[in-house]
Amino acid sequence: MSWLGAKWRAWRRLSVFERRLLLPTWCLLGIASLAVYGISFRRLAPYLGTPLAAQTFSPLPTAAQAARAEAVGRVVRLAARYTPWASLCQAQAIVARFWLGQFGIPYVVNYGVRKNDLGQLDAHAWVCCGPVSVTGGDGHAGYTVVGAFTGGASRPPPITWTE
Repeated sequence: MSWLGAKWRAWRRLSVFERRLLLPTWCLLGIASLAVYGISFRRLAPYLGTPLAAQTFSPLPTAAQAARAEAVGRVVRLAARYTPWASLCQAQAIVARFWLGQFGIPYVVNYGVRKNDLGQLDAHAWVCCGPVSVTGGDGHAGYTVVGAFTGGASRPPPITWTE
């Protein structure tokens, strides 16, 4: 009973927003995990947002948007812990991008690579909303960004070259 009691207390600590998003997020993680394994990245990329190549432009959110982005991140990470399938970083990034887009919150989905100790490439995906790390944690610091997608409330300014 203590395990169940602990889960109940944890559920009660969630905000109403987080409680309402938990079950749909859990379902979306299943769909996103299937998409990661069943759809090529080339076909999936248009749904992530506007490509930024290897730039890491991150539109600044308002205080309310940043708070909502943090809540979305908590829900995605919580739901990912309880899926019977592997809800890895890319599936979490897709679901976070979906929710942030639904709420009109600016975001950047980043894809990065690094070499591990064995000399092999490791890949990672993470979502940021200004200074808020929505998914992917702070472990993205060692990765080189190879692609980024933006969307939500604001778009990056067009790049103009002057000489």
